[in-house]
Amino acid sequence: MATIPVRYIHYDIPRSEAYSLDSVGKHGFAMEIGPQPHGLIRANIFMAMQEAVQLLLDWVRLFNSGAQFEGGSVDVYTLVKNIDYPRDPHTHTIIAAVHPDLQDRDFCLLHPGDPMFLSFSGETLRYKGKEPLYPFFINESAYYEKAVALSLARRRKVEIPAIRSSRM
Repeated sequence: MATIPVRYIHYDIPRSEAYSLDSVGKHGFAMEIGPQPHGLIRANIFMAMQEAVQLLLDWVRLFNSGAQFEGGSVDVYTLVKNIDYPRDPHTHTIIAAVHPDLQDRDFCLLHPGDPMFLSFSGETLRYKGKEPLYPFFINESAYYEKAVALSLARRRKVEIPAIRSSRM
């Protein structure tokens, strides 16, 4: 079992719109651990990734040995949409930052009316969605160039059946 929270994100998008390495396989899978700024190595993030890779390799070894896996349930976050930063309509430059009340609150429920951005002039811009959703990848620098300030998802519980693999 992982020592840090693990979240499962489901991207229900056409393959033609996919932009990451996991989109090239028959059944895509990716691990992302962070946040971690580009060009920087944080020991806690490195150790978490090392643990995740080792747990994945252990699972593959057990699966290939014919082990029995008990069932259970897992929360899955399905991408609903990406939200761009507020921009000037003429210059398209960013005119607001992620609101301090939202920053570092990935996977915490965002309700309509909650603060979302803080404009550079001091105005709080609120979430105008019709339903509460779960934000993730909030203010990740890797997504600036993709015009994504954060992503929003719906959470659902998925039941996983018990399985026994056949020995390879």
